[in-house]
Amino acid sequence: MSSLRNIALLLVLALIVVACAPAPAAPAADQPADTMAEAPAEATTGDDICPARGGTLVLDFSTRSSVVPIWGWGYEQQKLVFGKLVRTGTDNVPHPDLAESWEISDDATEFTFHLRQGVKWHDGEDFTADDVAFTWTWHNDIDSPWVNPAQPGNWIALKGSLDYLDGETDSIEGIEVIDDHTIRLTLAEPDVSYFARFIGSINILPEHVYSQWRVPDLKDSGNPLWFTTETQIGTGPFKFVDGKKDEYFRLARNDDYWEGAPCLDGVLFQNMGPPDTQFIALQKGELDVMKVEGNFYQQAQDLPGIDVQTQRLNYISVFKGNLSQPAFWDKRVRMAVSHAINRQEIGDAVYYGLREPWHTFSFVDGWTNDEVPKYTYDPEKAMALLAEAAADGAWDPEQEHELIYYHTGTEAKNFMLLMQKYLGEVGINVKVIHVPNEAWNDRLEQNTHSFSHGGWGNPVDLHGYYRTYRCDNAPLHRDLIWPTDGSLDAICDQVDALFIQAKETGDTEARKALYNEIQQIIAENVIGNIPLHRYHMGYAISENVGGMDEYALGGMHDYQWSKLNAHLWYKMEE
Repeated sequence: MSSLRNIALLLVLALIVVACAPAPAAPAADQPADTMAEAPAEATTGDDICPARGGTLVLDFSTRSSVVPIWGWGYEQQKLVFGKLVRTGTDNVPHPDLAESWEISDDATEFTFHLRQGVKWHDGEDFTADDVAFTWTWHNDIDSPWVNPAQPGNWIALKGSLDYLDGETDSIEGIEVIDDHTIRLTLAEPDVSYFARFIGSINILPEHVYSQWRVPDLKDSGNPLWFTTETQIGTGPFKFVDGKKDEYFRLARNDDYWEGAPCLDGVLFQNMGPPDTQFIALQKGELDVMKVEGNFYQQAQDLPGIDVQTQRLNYISVFKGNLSQPAFWDKRVRMAVSHAINRQEIGDAVYYGLREPWHTFSFVDGWTNDEVPKYTYDPEKAMALLAEAAADGAWDPEQEHELIYYHTGTEAKNFMLLMQKYLGEVGINVKVIHVPNEAWNDRLEQNTHSFSHGGWGNPVDLHGYYRTYRCDNAPLHRDLIWPTDGSLDAICDQVDALFIQAKETGDTEARKALYNEIQQIIAENVIGNIPLHRYHMGYAISENVGGMDEYALGGMHDYQWSKLNAHLWYKMEE
């Protein structure tokens, strides 16, 4: 089987989300295609690599309490305990993990993986191709919340998945175990994006453990089984020891890890409370690494014994106009909203430079259209556009609009108050309402709001956005993205067709051109999600902690890259 050379660059896309610190260099756009096919030599943690051995690294657990490995991309705990076929790092390159090498057919339907030999599960059982086959088969569950036969993709994209779900077959035709260390996955239809977008995000599960359950048994993050050794059996650099939901999650070194025994004895995720108490713990030496934003980012730079680093993230924030509301059916109104927002001031005043003004839905370096229309801060233009719309009867300047948001903390509140100020200055009357996270979906379903704030990250291939912009999306989503008056139905159909075409296009430059066109159309029509910022994150790191390179920092953030090089983390004696 020959490698699909033109797809190789697609595999270097990394995620799921500034200006005050330099970002890590992006790979060259003409990076060799061979990076996806053959495993580079990987370092092991011999005594010459670990500057120190032993010690326990303490990280916060209050905002990272999801330890569910069946969700794929996610939090650090999953990345430390479980393995993937490949791991993507901040260099935007897929690195071998449980798969040493792979080939992709020319038509982007067959993916053949050559698995690493000698890998052990944490309970001592051998890892084989049967575990990979089981992972895909297990997730093909008709009662899984992540399976929708009406929209085949992801888990049920394989050839024969729908027949399996219907009970017509006992196995999935598109899963072929060739031998103990070789497996082939075959899609029902070409999908150039499948490797980078999906395969690289999946945690491989042990068949001998998970075969006793179905997906519905474990889908709830509150299930106490997630804090037992029964479910936390992986192949990663650290083994689960014990834990308690919302309190702590303790890991110990895996001496049999394929890259070599980690430098640390263990990692402890401890709930340190809100950021202010985390900051106190950092100063007292009880917390080794803290994500710092806003005022804490500023203060941390003056702390003795603390090194502050920043990492550009593949995550953006968006301001969502509810296009089911007639007030926003006129494009001039949507343009006015975007022109009213001072993105730079928000980034500087609220987030101390850790937010970069952004103007398109893509944040993947090398795949972002920099030529899209930029609705920069211009309140006079915003007022003129609203006046035109009002003169035509398309805008009511007396209407009050609800702006709802769920983020907590001083920065989020100040952000929303600034948004209220900007919109008010151009004549848009806004009432700001904070909605608790647990009530968010119910509040959206009421559909009385005009604006909301959110964000997204981590689709390692731009086809991941298709579920957001597709015309046949769930009604509530569609109402938020596309006008419900039908005025942009033809445009929506055009965007749909371009996404499908891009998914089936192997030539890199041709695919980039298609995604550039999609970004151009969405920006020109100011579709529901108005991009605001791309994120940078600050990290305050104790000076006795080492190995915290850009791989580690990028992977530590929720839903970001999966290659953390955690086996190289170390802690010096104080």
